[in-house]
Amino acid sequence: MSATENKITQWKRVYQLVSGTFYNENQEVVKKKLLELQNEIQDGIKIFKKPKADATEETEKLLNEKQQTKILPFAQKLQKYLDLDVKQSYKILCYYLENEYRGSASSLQNFVSNESLMIKLLNDIWFYYTLERMVLLKVVKCVLEYHESPDHPYREAFKAIVDKIGLAVLRKSYIEQFEMILKDVQQGKFLPIIF
Repeated sequence: MSATENKITQWKRVYQLVSGTFYNENQEVVKKKLLELQNEIQDGIKIFKKPKADATEETEKLLNEKQQTKILPFAQKLQKYLDLDVKQSYKILCYYLENEYRGSASSLQNFVSNESLMIKLLNDIWFYYTLERMVLLKVVKCVLEYHESPDHPYREAFKAIVDKIGLAVLRKSYIEQFEMILKDVQQGKFLPIIF
């Protein structure tokens, strides 16, 4: 495993960059970003780590460091709900609040203190997390699909990452990732998102 332990990337933003959806960046910007994320792209959804057996103490320590002890009960439930490493779970929560949450700070306080509202918030964060996993696959698919396309504006950037990782390694990783997600869908761990 590469040096991606506990590192979480916002894959929707990366996909926007490589697909040209919201940006119209030049080759070098896209190439630089992809090369920065080389290990994450190669490892794919395997970067999401399972929690340790009892992560209660680790969760408390992290939230003390971040001065977020008020959300400790919620963070513990979220970590168990997502079945993720404590640091990754906290990062997903932060990204969700920064990019997806549409309520006020006072309504967030209601969400984390009311059990039925908390379940809704947990579900929303879970959906965000599962979507991020799918978007990561879309990024890898885009690189694989267009690295030899003479018409794609980011072909050189895609080719650079394929050359760096290796086509066979990247293809194998993509298939393994796809199979892992398919298994999770079949087990009902999250809803399929068609792309």
